[in-house]
Amino acid sequence: PAYTVLGYRDNTNKLVNKENGVTYIQNDQIVTGLEYKPSTFTRVTLEGFYKKYENYPFLLNDSISLANLGGDFGAIVNPSESTNLTIQVNPPEGLLAGTVGVVRILVTDADGLGQTFQEVPLRIGSAPSIQLENKGPWKVNNDIGYPTAWINNSGNDLSPVDLEVLNLPVGWQITGNSRIVIPSGQTIGVPLGLVPPLDWDKSSILLGLRVNHPDLEPIETAITVEYSKHAFASSPVGFGIEDRTWIVDISDESNEYLSEINSFNSDYQEIEIEYENDILMIHLFGVPLTTAEIDCDFKSIFFQDLGLSSKSGQIAECDISTSEDEKFKGRVVMITSTSEILELIEDDIFVQNNTTSQISINVTNWLPAVGEHELFLYVLDEYGNTLASENTYYTAYQSGWNLGIFSITTDKEIRVGIQREGWELLGDTVCVLDI
Repeated sequence: PAYTVLGYRDNTNKLVNKENGVTYIQNDQIVTGLEYKPSTFTRVTLEGFYKKYENYPFLLNDSISLANLGGDFGAIVNPSESTNLTIQVNPPEGLLAGTVGVVRILVTDADGLGQTFQEVPLRIGSAPSIQLENKGPWKVNNDIGYPTAWINNSGNDLSPVDLEVLNLPVGWQITGNSRIVIPSGQTIGVPLGLVPPLDWDKSSILLGLRVNHPDLEPIETAITVEYSKHAFASSPVGFGIEDRTWIVDISDESNEYLSEINSFNSDYQEIEIEYENDILMIHLFGVPLTTAEIDCDFKSIFFQDLGLSSKSGQIAECDISTSEDEKFKGRVVMITSTSEILELIEDDIFVQNNTTSQISINVTNWLPAVGEHELFLYVLDEYGNTLASENTYYTAYQSGWNLGIFSITTDKEIRVGIQREGWELLGDTVCVLDI
């Protein structure tokens, strides 16, 4: 930015913008072009460029980026007239469906006077996208077999899918879950086991596998079923955090399963295992452990007079800091010791890389069960791993309470006098007296 921004000092000679973290704007760009000369007097050129800006200053007074302050978004509006403006918003990459944001629009006169702000809420729409992959034959023994097939959710929503096995011969059976839900960015192995009939002659057959998504066209692939004495008794496709383990059960036509244990790394792996000349392949999709720093605290003022009526508002706050190269996508879950899941106004979290954000956790219409309980807060990453947790104890009072302490006397023993007002009877109440 201009040196007047970098070098601005207040009345105490303090470099205000320097203390606010203002530094030089960084711009990484790629420029490429093509030129074609069909003749001596003709030349056709094509040029493209990509620019990525970082460290762009943000105006605290106007609550907009310095880049937008000089943008030509003007319109001529005569007195007593109105006009329409079209504003296109490009959200950050990687946001999940349902994430809510706010666009703050600054409107001024041509001379900069008459400033007014308009806040427009935005919600990220659903953009489903799934892929079905298969590698190698579906190996089955006389007991069971799971395929080396998987479904990847490359969309931004939580995708429910139904699985079908096509062209299944008479006598063959399918076990496992035919309906699964795949979080965004995850890969799940097809959880279907194939059980042959007792009179199977071990000859190969050709089956089809179909994935049905409520908003997409069905996806199909053909799989050849082959006999193998050693076959998978659970899905050989795993998805997890690096250094975590994945256990696969293997059937050898005996009464007990063999177990194969492998660890994830931060990428895709194909692991070959061999049993008595039977070669099986395990496919692991690993992701690096999120390195975001997360610190959460409960707001004690929220728990005052809890239980007398439904409460909404800020119950906790989380500070999340990300590294220079990693964004954070996750979710907040709050649950009580009575297994009650709290309804949050917004439970999705997204923090850009190299950023520290203060996330407000707000509940809506919470009326807890009466008594002393414990409340747990969990921050999960996009893969369901717990990155931070906090807990607190709270007391939920009975509404319409009409009991109170009338007197306390001590004479070798403590006597507490209780007085009741009115005639109402309170059922299922909890009364705790600490002396």
